[in-house]
Amino acid sequence: AGTFLKIGVGAGFAAMGLAGVAQTGDPTGLFQNPAGLADLERRAFVAERVEWLADVSLTAAGLAGEAPWGGVVGLSVLSLASELEETTTLAPDGTGRIFSHRDLALGASYARHLTDRFTFGVTVRYVYEALGTEIGGPSLSTWVVDMGTAFDTGFRGVVLAVAIQSFGPDFTPGGSYRDPRPGRGSELEFSGFAPPALVGSWDVFP
Repeated sequence: AGTFLKIGVGAGFAAMGLAGVAQTGDPTGLFQNPAGLADLERRAFVAERVEWLADVSLTAAGLAGEAPWGGVVGLSVLSLASELEETTTLAPDGTGRIFSHRDLALGASYARHLTDRFTFGVTVRYVYEALGTEIGGPSLSTWVVDMGTAFDTGFRGVVLAVAIQSFGPDFTPGGSYRDPRPGRGSELEFSGFAPPALVGSWDVFP
């Protein structure tokens, strides 16, 4: 559940094999390491649209700027969506009914300098997944937190950074399902699923 949270946002981040936790002064920090937002010198906006195979599309957008009380604040949205045709054992070529898989994450970030070289940032996101709700599938939701730090060593632009990403309570599917075992037929609740947390990811830049 929530594996779309592991997708990197930004062409530069993807080009480096998602090794961009130590990038600072870049609005893509809204999705990777919020500590890097503290070095933004002006208001910044990032937007991305990716069309993958199997009709899967990724959309991301974010805005960050200086806060009146100090530091930098930002808002972000990340969405992954696809549509599929329902198939069954009796209709392996499709029933004609279309259902969708939709992921959505809405985030709010804050970052600031604790010293002239050390920054800290946090992002809180509301995460929602709809797994074919049009044909009776469940929906899941939770909240997650990203936290990070970045330290400018002052030596040839080297930055050390550490981040904790997508840490939070389990996704809890809504609704219930009927026990398929013969003679049962009782209503059961869906199990919860842990978000794809990345604890202690670290990076050095450049």
